[in-house]
Amino acid sequence: MTDTSSHDRHIFSEIRVDRTAGKRQEQIKEDKDMAAPELQSLAATALEKEYRLKAPSEFNLLS
Repeated sequence: MTDTSSHDRHIFSEIRVDRTAGKRQEQIKEDKDMAAPELQSLAATALEKEYRLKAPSEFNLLS
């Protein structure tokens, strides 16, 4: 009976670990999905600033 109880505890422990890992993976995916538009905006702003510095006369063509 002790073997079965120990075995059951081990299985339940593995299930908890799997659930925790699954929740963490979901959170990471949500974080990435939320960050993507921000990163695009930051990248566009950086490119705009760089272009403005390197080719100010052509920059007006973009606006």
